[in-house]
Amino acid sequence: MDAETRKALSVAARAARPFLFTTSTFKACVTRIKASTQHYQRALHSIERRAVSLQLRPAPKGTRASVLVDAPLPAMIDPWAVDIASLPDDSRCLCTCPTCAGAKKVVCNTCDGRGRVRCNACGGDGKVQGERGLKNCPSCRGRGDIRCERCSRGKVACTTCAATGKTTAWLEVSASPVQLVRVHPISAATSIHTSVDSPEDFDRPPGKYPSALTDDGVVQDVPPQLAPKLLEHDRVITTRIQTFTCPLHVVEFRAALSSGHVDVAGTHRTVAPTSDWTAASRRLKLLAA
Repeated sequence: MDAETRKALSVAARAARPFLFTTSTFKACVTRIKASTQHYQRALHSIERRAVSLQLRPAPKGTRASVLVDAPLPAMIDPWAVDIASLPDDSRCLCTCPTCAGAKKVVCNTCDGRGRVRCNACGGDGKVQGERGLKNCPSCRGRGDIRCERCSRGKVACTTCAATGKTTAWLEVSASPVQLVRVHPISAATSIHTSVDSPEDFDRPPGKYPSALTDDGVVQDVPPQLAPKLLEHDRVITTRIQTFTCPLHVVEFRAALSSGHVDVAGTHRTVAPTSDWTAASRRLKLLAA
């Protein structure tokens, strides 16, 4: 048994102490120790995300209905095929308000168009406690609801068009940077790499990683397993890929007529969450019994 394997065994034995294993008892239960090296990669994709939105404001006073056209549709515009700066002017038009369809009023959000809301005084029951028992609520007179003070018959003035039924409409493209991280493969090595899927973790000092950083750079060709999941109008600007090498010792043991394993991974010999402690848990229950 080489020095690294002995160290991994000692780490596994310490991790087994909560299951009432002494170091010697755990080592006696060990059946095999497998040493290997795991490799994993992660990609940081810098993406520009674009979206087209419809902008509206009340039309100028005196706008005639005869000059109104249909509002432009954002879905008909490819945000990567237009001039972002000129699109607002190119698409600007006068149109019937799409919010109220020219009716100048919209359904009241407070009462959902019913014109009445639940009475807060009685909680909608219509009854309140009086000196001699329950009585009709004086606020709603026993109805359980009261007239909505925000609207008139379930309708309120349309704020999009300032209750004119007409709007000035145009399209705008918003562009925002997005960072996506992909990791492959998921293994014991990646389970001990905290923040492995965090963009900020890419600039951690190399010596602070739990595994050895063997390659780091911007690439053009991205392996399929590291390709990002993009929305319709996303475009990848750059991709940075890091490659890690992680030593792994799998300490197999047998207890309580079943088997388990302790995965000791990384340059700092960390017990990975991928370890299987089922046999140790069964042994602990038998000892308790």
